[in-house]
Amino acid sequence: MRSKISQDELNKIKAELLVRHNYQADEFSIVLVDTIQDNFAKVVESLNASTEVTREIVQAVQKQIKPVQLTTKGQAFWLYFVPTFVYYWTYRSFP
Repeated sequence: MRSKISQDELNKIKAELLVRHNYQADEFSIVLVDTIQDNFAKVVESLNASTEVTREIVQAVQKQIKPVQLTTKGQAFWLYFVPTFVYYWTYRSFP
């Protein structure tokens, strides 16, 4: 596994872990943690980009939605009655 960490940085990280946490880390652990952090940063960046695309899609869909304006009480009645009747009839026909 290749790392972008120089030997000086490795030594500084080892010394800091030893002083702060009384943990003597090997080079492989430090390189592994660095690699995991890099990959995690890439995942977060990808999620942020997909979130922006999702927002754009939602905005485009919302622009296409047109409200329904009911002008009479009869329209409101039929808009409610027809789906209710179909549901009731279907439910009662197939127990």
